[in-house]
Amino acid sequence: MRYWSGEVALPGTRPPGKVGFRLAAAAFRWTACRPGFQAWQRQAWAYYDSTPEMRYAATWIGNAMS
Repeated sequence: MRYWSGEVALPGTRPPGKVGFRLAAAAFRWTACRPGFQAWQRQAWAYYDSTPEMRYAATWIGNAMS
């Protein structure tokens, strides 16, 4: 449920005092800079794939940040 000024707005209703309230969203895809893998990235993935401790640590940190 959404709250505006302490009042509950039911789904499909407008917030109090917001006649004609609309939400606009926009996005675009960033495709200008897509370089290929570099040598250090291949080494990092090889280390990630070959070392279980590295995979565990990276997964743990990734989960903590999500």
